Amino acid sequence: MTLGKVIRSFASAGTVPVGLAVVGNSLWEMNSEADTLYELDLRDGSILRTLTLTIGVPQGLCFDGRGFWVVDGDNDKVNLYDPRDGTLVRQIAAPGTNSQGPAWDGRTLWVSDTVTGLIYQLDPRTGAILHTFASHVLSPQGPAIDGRNLWVINFGTTAAYQLDIRDGAIIRTFATPGAAAQALVHDGRTLWVYDSGTDTIYQISLQ
Repeated sequence: MTLGKVIRSFASAGTVPVGLAVVGNSLWEMNSEADTLYELDLRDGSILRTLTLTIGVPQGLCFDGRGFWVVDGDNDKVNLYDPRDGTLVRQIAAPGTNSQGPAWDGRTLWVSDTVTGLIYQLDPRTGAILHTFASHVLSPQGPAIDGRNLWVINFGTTAAYQLDIRDGAIIRTFATPGAAAQALVHDGRTLWVYDSGTDTIYQISLQ
């Protein structure tokens, strides 16, 4: 395998995906249309289940081991939802006016801002900003944690970047398939990226 090589791909379940999360053998896809979460089979993208969330404008998705976090761009909040029925469990303030994400590192949340280019680390209980840095990416969306560092895509382009989680320095980059990457998640080994130009979800090698 080579960095950026496509391992597999399948069509997205909805028409406007804005976030991805891998949970066990499933890929969850957050759609802004009808505020719907789709649970997909990782092997072929077949729909296993759907959840409807109460949210303004969803912008991203992550799973913290217990529930789904989604940025609500309409209300500048980061919302936590029960994965069993989509019930809203908690809200914290989003750090920016155009926040994207979040990502979960096992303890805290990470959110990017496509206007300022900043990355924020947040306390999931209070929303307090624990750390922030410039991403050096024009319009960072995602983000995704790979265990040690952070991945973002440059919204609407073909560029994906691995950033040093301490200061945002660019470690490496590659061109994503398609022409308009919009969402990504790291599954512990590979990246999954949604491209709006092809309406396709790609699994991508990082080796």
